[in-house]
Amino acid sequence: MLVGQADMSRGVAMLPSRPVLIEADVEHGYWYEVLLYRSAADKSPRLVRSAVLETISRAVQALRIDLRASHVFAVTSQESRRAVQWVNEGFTAARRTLELGKPLGFALRLHTGRITAWSVRPAQFLCLTPFDWCNRSSEHTCATRPLGR
Repeated sequence: MLVGQADMSRGVAMLPSRPVLIEADVEHGYWYEVLLYRSAADKSPRLVRSAVLETISRAVQALRIDLRASHVFAVTSQESRRAVQWVNEGFTAARRTLELGKPLGFALRLHTGRITAWSVRPAQFLCLTPFDWCNRSSEHTCATRPLGR
């Protein structure tokens, strides 16, 4: 992939005389989303969070953490029990589902009637930087989107 770099030395963005070659790889990971629906009939949910996670363990861990954090304050006691049961036991079946290359999801109905839905699905994406780019001292930028979504 060829990418130009801006030259801001004169205060004007100009393309260099020679393009710079960078490498971009198609990676495999897990697309993690949290959506908030106003009701069961809502066709346009609000995106609360999305991330590309590199392993099944990280994807399941993210869902377990979200469920632990969210069920406490906003759901009925029945929904709270479902969330706790999934966090304590259901995650093993979720791990097997992802290992088979299948997507998974979990939803909770809030006291207000809104529904929070979590989903994790295997995805291929174009990664322009390594997963640990933000742990490095150099200045990288990351642009990841799932392919074939």
